Amino acid sequence: MDNDAYGHVNNVTYYSYFDTVVNEHLIRAGGLDIVNGPAIGVVVETGCTFRKPLSFPEIVDAWLAVTRLGTSSVIYAIGLLPAHSGDLNLALAAIAVLVGLLPAGALWGWALSRITHAASGRRLAVAGGIGFAPTTVVVVLALTFFENVFVEQRQGPDLPIHNIFTMLFVPAAAILAGVTAFALGIGAQTVAAAARLAVTCGLSAGLAFLVVNLALDGLGWRVGAPGAEQRATMLTTALLGNLAAAFAGGAVIGRTLSRRSADRAPLRLRSAT
Repeated sequence: MDNDAYGHVNNVTYYSYFDTVVNEHLIRAGGLDIVNGPAIGVVVETGCTFRKPLSFPEIVDAWLAVTRLGTSSVIYAIGLLPAHSGDLNLALAAIAVLVGLLPAGALWGWALSRITHAASGRRLAVAGGIGFAPTTVVVVLALTFFENVFVEQRQGPDLPIHNIFTMLFVPAAAILAGVTAFALGIGAQTVAAAARLAVTCGLSAGLAFLVVNLALDGLGWRVGAPGAEQRATMLTTALLGNLAAAFAGGAVIGRTLSRRSADRAPLRLRSAT
């Protein structure tokens, strides 16, 4: 039994939880074979700070982070929390990400105003921050939810992982680019054309992500394939695909706003002497 005579998880039991968390991480992310593999891990130092007791049959959420990565050793930080506190942690993380992304979106909008002269820097900065940051948080949360449903719980369509990845990430890139473009269109006072800009930008970004995804797949970098975790295939594909989507969507936005700025520029005539 995990509980001791005092009705909570005994101190020594936490260390078995730590061992399970680390091994689960190494098996999933590092390809560790604990039965037939030649590599073994040796724990040389441990420490634990107790903040709040746990008790059976509570469900426990485990959080793991790498705090130091050396050439022959690694230091982990592990947190054990009651499962019901996960919603609060998720909310706090979402708020932190939102606060961090707001300046990035605002800077992008301001830079577009300097390049295209389509509207004041303040208007496009506000539009960029409002359009980019909240949409990114919502898209990431949606991806996390659907990945858990389709991959972890194995519900939904019975498809290979690389097909599920494409099915989730291509629309995500399109939605993020489209909503941001719509906000920038509103900020540039092109209300009538904002929807059209959103559709064009979203389709361009989604297509760019799809092209990168298919190109890497053709080169042998298939998400979910054997050895994919060791090569960080999913992370590489997501990073390069999102970069391509950002360039494609940004090009559409910049071209559209530049045209608008040129169309409304006053015609200057020089009198002949």
